[in-house]
Amino acid sequence: MYRNAKMKHVPFLTVQMKNLFNKKLATCLYTTRVHAEEERSDDADKEDGMKKDWMLAAAVLDRICAVAFTVIFTGGTITFLIVFVARS
Repeated sequence: MYRNAKMKHVPFLTVQMKNLFNKKLATCLYTTRVHAEEERSDDADKEDGMKKDWMLAAAVLDRICAVAFTVIFTGGTITFLIVFVARS
């Protein structure tokens, strides 16, 4: 009856339903991929924001340490000079 014994007769409606299912599945997979890419993009934006916040905090801490070092170094130098000059 059929040339290929494995091939079955598939009604036209079933083929249409299969094609429709494949199109719907492809659309669903594409939508899922788009949403996943958007989430990754949002996560990357959040990570960039956190990185910028930490860089700002590090810069502020660096400035505080620089000012403290300058004050201590200058104060120590002045104290040393006063003590040294007073003894002479």
